[in-house]
Amino acid sequence: MTDAATAAAAPPASKGSGPFSSWEIGLALRYLRAKRKQGGVALIAMISFIGIMLAVAVLISVMSIMAGFRGTLMDRILSFNGHMYVQGPVLYAPDRDAALKLIGDVPGVVSVTPLTESPAMFRAGNLATGGMVRGVRPQDLASMKFVFESLSPEAREQFGKGEYGGDHILIGKTLAEEAGLREGDPISLYTPTGADSAFGNLGGLEKTYIVGGIYTSGAADYDRAFIFMPLEQAQLFFGKDGVWDIIEMKVVEPDKVESLLTPVQHAAGAGNAVTDWRNRQAAIWGALQV
Repeated sequence: MTDAATAAAAPPASKGSGPFSSWEIGLALRYLRAKRKQGGVALIAMISFIGIMLAVAVLISVMSIMAGFRGTLMDRILSFNGHMYVQGPVLYAPDRDAALKLIGDVPGVVSVTPLTESPAMFRAGNLATGGMVRGVRPQDLASMKFVFESLSPEAREQFGKGEYGGDHILIGKTLAEEAGLREGDPISLYTPTGADSAFGNLGGLEKTYIVGGIYTSGAADYDRAFIFMPLEQAQLFFGKDGVWDIIEMKVVEPDKVESLLTPVQHAAGAGNAVTDWRNRQAAIWGALQV
C-alpha cells in the first residue's frame, strides 16, 4: 500500500473534545427545551440550573473576598511584627554582626532586624498609659512597610539623627489622637528600672522626648501601645547598653516559613531558639486556618 493510500484510509484527526460532548449537550437541551406536556420537568431543570449557577457565583465571590481579607490581614500584622525570630547566645556574642549577615544570606530571608523591647509608661497632657517601646536601627525602619510608608518625609529623615540616636521617637495614630499630640510635641516616658551602676540599679527613669513622627499600621491596638525609638537611644534609656533583646526577620513567603526554620537555625548557631509568627500570633494563625 502506498503512502497516499495509507493516508486516505486513516481516520480523520481528532480536533480534541470540548468540555461537553454532543450527547451531553443534547441531553441538557432535551429537558431545558421540553414540549408543552413536559413543561414541569423543564421548569424544575431550569430552576436547578439557575440555582447551581448562582450558588457557584456566590461561592467564587466569597472565596475571593476572604482571600483578599486574609492577604491584607497578614500584610498588616506581619509587616508590624515580623515573620521569624531568633533568641539566645547569638544576641550577646562578640561576632553577632557576622551572624546577622549569615542569617540575612539565607535564601528567602528579606530583612534581619535586631530589636529591644521594653515596657514603659507614657504621659502627655492628662493622659497616662502604658505600652511597649521598640528600639530599632534607623536603617531597619523601612522593613516595617506600613509603619514606614505612613510617616512623613520629615519624620523618616529625623529618626535616628543626633547623639545616641537623638530624642525623636515615633508614636501611633491612636495614641496621638487620644493624647492630642502632633509632630513636634513633647511626650514623657517612664521606665520601671534604670541603668545598672556600681551602686546597683538606679531605679525608674523619666525623660521627655519629641514626637518625631506619627505612624499608622492599620491596627488600632498596635498604634496605641507601641512607640518606636532609635536602637542606641533605647539601649541608653532602658539600661541595656549594647544589648539586643531579639532578632526579627521578614521572609518572602510567610505561609511557608517552616521551610526556613532549619537554615536559619544553622546560620544563627547552636543553642539559639528560632520561632516564627505562627507561635507568636497563634490565635490569628488558627483563625486563618478556618
